Amino acid sequence: MKASVTLVSAAVVAALFTSPVDAKSELIQGERNNLVKAGDWLQILLPGTAIVGSWAWGDTEGAWMATKTVAATAAATHTFKAGFKKLRPDASANNSFPSGHTSAAFSGAAYLHHRYGNTVGVVAYTGAALTGYSRLVANKHFVDDVVVGASFGVLSSLYFTEPYESDLVIQPTPTKDGMAMNFSYVPGLALASASTSQATSKPKDYRWRFQLSFGSAKPNYNVFATGDDGPIDSRELNLNEDPDTFSALNFAYAINKYSDVHVTFVPYNRVDDSVLLRDVKFNGQMYSAGERTVFSSHLWQLDTDYQLRLLPDTNFIVRARAGLTFQHQRLAMDIYDGGRLSEVVQNRIMPAVGGTLGYRITPQISLAAEGRYARWQNNRHHYLGGRFRYDFNQQWYAGVEAGRYKHRYDETNLYNEVSYDSIGLKVGYHF
Repeated sequence: MKASVTLVSAAVVAALFTSPVDAKSELIQGERNNLVKAGDWLQILLPGTAIVGSWAWGDTEGAWMATKTVAATAAATHTFKAGFKKLRPDASANNSFPSGHTSAAFSGAAYLHHRYGNTVGVVAYTGAALTGYSRLVANKHFVDDVVVGASFGVLSSLYFTEPYESDLVIQPTPTKDGMAMNFSYVPGLALASASTSQATSKPKDYRWRFQLSFGSAKPNYNVFATGDDGPIDSRELNLNEDPDTFSALNFAYAINKYSDVHVTFVPYNRVDDSVLLRDVKFNGQMYSAGERTVFSSHLWQLDTDYQLRLLPDTNFIVRARAGLTFQHQRLAMDIYDGGRLSEVVQNRIMPAVGGTLGYRITPQISLAAEGRYARWQNNRHHYLGGRFRYDFNQQWYAGVEAGRYKHRYDETNLYNEVSYDSIGLKVGYHF
């Protein structure tokens, strides 16, 4: 959705791209502190440690896996940066989506975790998380930029990285005085173990799922008002038409073949810079025609659902779900030079129901339509969409999805009605 009241001039936007240093409003200012500087280094150190560290350890196979992970992450990140051209929150450039610092850091951290285990992974992920957070502090990226960047790094590592198998075996042995450690080195042991595992492996029961959805969004309309202020219809205004994006991160756990639980995080963030064409009153603050303003919109949504799988042993896809939607919404407006900031913050919880209807054409190909509806008192929102999915194997799948989102919130200090269409990709991994 594009919850924005701002009116845009193309000349102003062009000037914004070339002279962001003049920005004074806190909505488009970032910090340059030690955490931000640490993030600049960690985006290099983590993937560098993954590649060079593996090579120095003698794990040349792992070094090659790390190289492919880092390279694939970088290629995907910069391809979509160039494709989406999303404006950064500090309005310094139009390459915000996704975060390159975060994707680089997580590509190295995820490799270290998947290759060498949880102990190394905890340390590496801490550094990667700090990198992502530093980009928010610097106001160089929105939350969805960071989420998608981190997911690119993790998914690339999951695809290219295999756990490390060593010829060195360390085995603790109990003694009268305590414990002793026995070390043994058997050349070729790791290769033999891997071959035996592959020869005796059986189809696994993967219960967990990690899914990333992302793409472009096209607003249809956006109407909102604060308090007793008059409503503003963005269709009547010369709205900033910078590209908009959407993203969603889903985790699911299959309880059995008939039911599963889902947690989905959908972050939306946007900043618009514009020159007003008429007087606008926002949350009691008046902004006059001709003034250069900044408008910020944040809507973070967390969905939790319990889902029933009906007809699980057929090619029909029939699912029903019920759950809750949690939302945090913040709308803020200021003049470009700062000093007249006004904002509205709303938190809401709504019960929700939904379902999916589809058909599995082949073991790999399926088509489905899905919807979700949430309502509480005067607040409601819904999503209707369709998707094509291709399963590469038991663990990996990818697809294309398109849909329409609408919401209407009628509260004491905020009225907001939005509709937008979205189209994008989804990638999923079962484990």
